[in-house]
Amino acid sequence: MSALSVMLVLLLPALLGAPLLALLDGSRRGRVGYWAERIAGGWLLGVPLCGAMLRLFVSSPPMALFGASIVWLLVLAGAFWLLWWWRVRRIPASSVPATATFSGWNGLCWLLLILLVTHWLLAALQALWLPTLTWDAWTTWLGKPKAWSGADSLSSFQALQAWSAAGGEGGLTALAPHYPESVPRYLMLLVSAAGGWSSSTSHLPWLFLQPMIGVSVFAGLRRIGCQTWLALLGAYALLSMPLVDAHLSLAGYLDLWIAALLALAALALWRWRQTGERRHLLTCLLFTAALPLLKQEGAVWLLLMLATLVLLVLPSRLRWLLLGLGLLALVVGLLLGGLPIPAPGLGTVWLRWGQITVPGIGDIDLALHPVLPEVFASLFLLPNFHLLWWLLPIGALIAWRQCCFDRGARGLGLLLLFGLCFVGFLFFFTDAAAWAKNLTSLNRIVLQLVPVAILFLVALFSAAGQEPDDRAAPTAR
Repeated sequence: MSALSVMLVLLLPALLGAPLLALLDGSRRGRVGYWAERIAGGWLLGVPLCGAMLRLFVSSPPMALFGASIVWLLVLAGAFWLLWWWRVRRIPASSVPATATFSGWNGLCWLLLILLVTHWLLAALQALWLPTLTWDAWTTWLGKPKAWSGADSLSSFQALQAWSAAGGEGGLTALAPHYPESVPRYLMLLVSAAGGWSSSTSHLPWLFLQPMIGVSVFAGLRRIGCQTWLALLGAYALLSMPLVDAHLSLAGYLDLWIAALLALAALALWRWRQTGERRHLLTCLLFTAALPLLKQEGAVWLLLMLATLVLLVLPSRLRWLLLGLGLLALVVGLLLGGLPIPAPGLGTVWLRWGQITVPGIGDIDLALHPVLPEVFASLFLLPNFHLLWWLLPIGALIAWRQCCFDRGARGLGLLLLFGLCFVGFLFFFTDAAAWAKNLTSLNRIVLQLVPVAILFLVALFSAAGQEPDDRAAPTAR
């Protein structure tokens, strides 16, 4: 019975997320590739969504969480499917959207597929066989469900200082009690379904992660119009990264989950820029809105995506006006003592002269830190990202016309630029420079941006030889 319960929990995110994506797409029927894309993307979206729903069951004993919540979660999934059916039954049967297809296979495609499966098998076996390592994954993400199961309570966590001041009473303590708990709650549901804590059981979602990312990226690129070999090459370029393999093998980190949702949001952004259809914009916003449920920096990616969308929607004159007003507001705010910046999922971030205050973290002093050698070594010399950061500027220089005129490449390029500015600000001007010097969080934060960089290169390559399409914007539908 426990094996069936575990399998149900593993499939539950797809049952929750797939109908939401199909509902936004608004199609009545689709081929195999269409539903493969919806199920894979829905699973990636459904994990944080399921974890967020589990906040309603905090009064339940941890080991009884499965029995207390599974019926309600299945009812919610059924409601999503009924809502999708109610909407699409009015759509003519002949109205079928562009869908991912599996045609056009050749020897290169089969080779890439075999390599992807090999990567997955090696990473999956290592994730199952290795115990949970005592790194950030243990203390922050996988440590919380084990603490809940041991304490027999879903009580909230508090900082070590507060716990010490209370004499060791009043709940559980963690090094990062303010971090989002959607994934730890979903892992607790999985542990509850299994009947007890097990490292192998808690690592199972990471076995699903690689194939779900691969199918989503491949199918998304095929829907956009990329050839089969190019779509598979884009998926392989992402999933063969040494650091990606490390995060799949050493289960517990959530940076790859952030990268996955950001990749799907970027694909929807590309599709929206290509067609002008509102459904793709809504899909982009849905994936982006789920980012703060995973990690704190998800709130930053949400703000950067919103800034990208605003600048892409506005006419060129209004863009400059908005940038000028933003700069004026920044100067006035700093002169008046501080500028509040609302960050969904994080709170209000206060920006002051020489200091920034982040909820849950505190005051961070702003100063220039000389970490350029470490950043250069991590991106260009060490075997973390293959040759990605060498190819990115070369590709942009060679395909500068696509950077300027292709709508999809320009949208992805703007998001990538904002992301690189965030990474540069974080490690060159804040205390996070210490993480750059020891090459820890630097690589993990950069990993979150890797899919956008790869999709940008694919957009440049796929647009090569095409005429500039910026003269006539697509009509929004």
